[in-house]
Amino acid sequence: MIAFLTHRFTSDRRQRHLLFLAAALVSIGITGYYFGTFDQFAHVPFMKSYADPTLYPTDPFITAMRDQNYSYFWHFLALIYRVDLAFDNAQPYVLAVVMFALHLFATYFTFWMFWELSYELFNNYTTTFLSTVVFIIPHVGFGGFPVFEWSLLNRTFVLPFLLWAILLYLRKQYLWAFLLAGVVFNLHVISVMFLMAMLGLDMLGRWRTLGWRIPLASGALFLLGSAPVLLWRLSAKTETPFMDALWFDMIARGSIYHLFYMFAPYLHVLLITSFGLSCYALYFIARRQVSSNHHEPTIRRFMLAVTIVLGVQVVTSQFAPITLIIQLQIIRAGMFALIFGYLYFVHYLVTRREANEISPPDFGWLMGTLLGFPSPLLPVLVWGTQWKFSSARARQIIAVVLIAVHLIVVSPFLLSFHLWQPGFHPFGPQNGWYAAQMWAKHNTPKDTLFITPPEKWSLYDSDWRVFSERGTVVTLADLLMVALVPEYTATWKERFDQLAPGALDQFAGNFFDNQATTSAAYYSHSRDDYLRIGAQYHARYIVMARPHTLALPVAYENAEYVIYELEK
Repeated sequence: MIAFLTHRFTSDRRQRHLLFLAAALVSIGITGYYFGTFDQFAHVPFMKSYADPTLYPTDPFITAMRDQNYSYFWHFLALIYRVDLAFDNAQPYVLAVVMFALHLFATYFTFWMFWELSYELFNNYTTTFLSTVVFIIPHVGFGGFPVFEWSLLNRTFVLPFLLWAILLYLRKQYLWAFLLAGVVFNLHVISVMFLMAMLGLDMLGRWRTLGWRIPLASGALFLLGSAPVLLWRLSAKTETPFMDALWFDMIARGSIYHLFYMFAPYLHVLLITSFGLSCYALYFIARRQVSSNHHEPTIRRFMLAVTIVLGVQVVTSQFAPITLIIQLQIIRAGMFALIFGYLYFVHYLVTRREANEISPPDFGWLMGTLLGFPSPLLPVLVWGTQWKFSSARARQIIAVVLIAVHLIVVSPFLLSFHLWQPGFHPFGPQNGWYAAQMWAKHNTPKDTLFITPPEKWSLYDSDWRVFSERGTVVTLADLLMVALVPEYTATWKERFDQLAPGALDQFAGNFFDNQATTSAAYYSHSRDDYLRIGAQYHARYIVMARPHTLALPVAYENAEYVIYELEK
């Protein structure tokens, strides 16, 4: 069957691209598609405020932070959103169609690049076919980032272009690779910096072969392509301290501990770290099998560059909270370790099977762990049993046990914290939280400020600002952006301490616990406390989740939330 499918897709270009499209659709079906949740909690309000500058005039989070988002990606989407505003659409139909189309295109293009990159590396069509379909399941590496996410983000959009730049580089089209990287730099700065670290280290390692002209010309083309966002950033006036231990401690304990520390007494942090390290294990297990590949020295330097970046992350987090490095959240570079780890391991299995060095059942078990599970730890463990036990029956029994244990450990974790919620929500999840926001949008002036439950945000829940298009005093999710813009720290902390007194001091790095702590602190206020906070920040309404109530006039209510008037 594998041979038949491989021949079918390698011999017909149209069917091959249908494979990429089908893989993209299946992958999106598995992960889901959402608008306005997760990292879009800030990007969508920023984008809407670009399109309509009269929005959020009383919300300092938007007014202070939106111009610190150095990416032209969201400015392009703001132009699309203006079409909906021009037609006064009740729903942003044009924006929804364009954003999903871009998400589908980026996913499809990524599968295409996996195919091309795999063939360039290994010149084996069986490896190429299996490497492509393996990524349909969203594997997870360092930082907890899957290859494919459930919403359109500039980092997910640029990923296939980064893979394309790597492909061009491997084909010795250095100038085109660096020019493409420079252009994409205007869309997501951080991702391209990881790419430049890899390409730069390889060029340094091949200095005698390349000489100085190619690196110099490549660097010049990169600067040319990236000039728009570089000039934008250089023209911005910011006063960021070189090191800020208090800011770093607050954002790490408050929201994104797992992006800085690889070891902590939390199951999700330990699992994520084990997944990241397993990506390296997949690569090193397979590396000897492809040692004769002419691209292997380059990929080895790429992996070394990623390792250096991760090492800098560890040292910075533990000993020297250098602001710029913390802002870049460089653990995201581990995505490339995940990609190369899987590509190499698939080729390792294929070549061993072609050489009859592995039995069909053992090959099937290992490919099954790659194709059917998001964890890279599982195939490493199953491979370990095959390497250690000579009995085929013992290997199969242990493989079944490992898969069962994996399901028992990981599945409850995914379900208990709602980390996997597939579905198609191009206008956002339609629930009571969304309905409350829509009431605010259609029944209050644009300068209206709300007090809202500060913990209310998740991977699949929006922030208040997204659909209401109205400001809020403060939210816990704001910390995700404060991590990028330290200048807003004092404003955020002062407001958060007012709304969730004592919560910040209790944060210990577990975001799920932090949400519960924040919620308890928010609902601990008396009626007079809420009135005082409302008067202090000129908030006109307060949102409460049922069953919490206040002795105040009700402006709106549904089965999940009540909006009270704080002032007439």
